[in-house]
Amino acid sequence: MCSSDLPLPAAHLPVWRRLADDLVSTSTTGVPVIVDVGSDEFPSWLEPVVDHTVMVIRPCYVSLRRAVNHRRRDHLADEVIVVSERDRALSARDVETVLGCHVSAEVPVHPDIARRIDAGLLLSRPPDRLLSPLRSMVEDHA
Repeated sequence: MCSSDLPLPAAHLPVWRRLADDLVSTSTTGVPVIVDVGSDEFPSWLEPVVDHTVMVIRPCYVSLRRAVNHRRRDHLADEVIVVSERDRALSARDVETVLGCHVSAEVPVHPDIARRIDAGLLLSRPPDRLLSPLRSMVEDHA
């Protein structure tokens, strides 16, 4: 059984506090740590160690409603990436208006990106369709 198949420990257990402490100690080494919290509410145990948040969202009414309901420290995120899909009624500008956050990148949904993820090649051979919209974000944080 893969460890990702196991359920996560309950939010109140001490394992999360230990993880937060480890993240704090790692942050002093200058090594960036990325935590994907999925679509759940931002965990309170991460609050003391997070210095930058990026929200990835679809331009969808339901996604925007959910995001607005999960505010963190009086704001949603420091940056927003929109996963753009063809034939969507909402645009990146609509996302900015609703969330009150700057959309720093728009990444198109494309089969080439999905194929590389499925093949485990996204990091070693990222497609230009993904790199182009994210290049400025990566350069800003390098």
